[in-house]
Amino acid sequence: MAPFKTKTLAACLTLFVTTLALADQDTPPAYSSDAPVASSATTGFYSNQQDGWFWYKDPVSKPAPSIKPEAAPAPAAPPKSDAMDVAWLRKKLPQLLDAAINNPTHENVAAYLAVQRVVLDKAQRFEEEARMVSLTEPLLDQTTLVPVTGYTKNAFNDTNFKAKEAAVSYLAKNVGGLFVFVDSSCQFCKAQALQINQFARDYGFELRYITVDGKGFKEIGNNTLLKDNGIAEKLGVKIYPTTVFVAPPSSYLIVSQGMMSQADLKDRLLMAAQHEHLLPKELETQVNPWDRGVLDTADTQHGASDDPTQLLKNIKTKLEPHYGSP
Repeated sequence: MAPFKTKTLAACLTLFVTTLALADQDTPPAYSSDAPVASSATTGFYSNQQDGWFWYKDPVSKPAPSIKPEAAPAPAAPPKSDAMDVAWLRKKLPQLLDAAINNPTHENVAAYLAVQRVVLDKAQRFEEEARMVSLTEPLLDQTTLVPVTGYTKNAFNDTNFKAKEAAVSYLAKNVGGLFVFVDSSCQFCKAQALQINQFARDYGFELRYITVDGKGFKEIGNNTLLKDNGIAEKLGVKIYPTTVFVAPPSSYLIVSQGMMSQADLKDRLLMAAQHEHLLPKELETQVNPWDRGVLDTADTQHGASDDPTQLLKNIKTKLEPHYGSP
């Protein structure tokens, strides 16, 4: 039995080896001798023992794709106005006029006249409302400053004339006198002397003639004649005759240069006196009633407003102090 078993075992081994050889010929090798062999120590589940049995790795999250905000829609354009307002008229009327002149067809001329009619109608509506406003807002009524109707205008002028007469007399008696620069060869000086002599007598002015050439003439009469000692050059007198109002101790006001009527002399003298504030306040107001109700430059430095109601209030507040007894 032993030899049989031995033969049988050898046969089995031979068959097993033969089978393996045939398998090697038909099946490619599971791995190449040149390929790296993964080590169980570095790969597989057991290579990360420190993570534990229940460890789980979350997948790497990818950043969400950026979404560009949609552009906001452009605001809708406001509806175009077709109002025939002042801005439109100011632009359109000259254009229509040019077109009508360059090409005077019926349509072009009619278009210009039609728009011109709109301008005139707007002006009439404005004037009507302005008259109504002046009735309810006396501070805005120009006729309260200077009367324009017949009887009231005459009364106004008469009052003003008397005030001027009183003011000139005040200057002659209380403030100063007149110097008249003349040249004996000047014919206008001789004619002016007659006017000045009468003017001085009417109001009581002290009168002195100053001759630049050292000579006088008969029209000077009995009035004092002085020789110029350089004062003409100091005052810048270049034309003869020249009338100067002298207000001691140091005021010299040139009233006129050349010939002038008594009425003009009076008005210029009062103008110079007001500029230098040589008259009492009450008399100064009566001499220049046109200054009543008129804003000063300082009044306009403040008070502007985009609110019409507030603007009216601001201006009326500034106007009120300038109104008083005429």
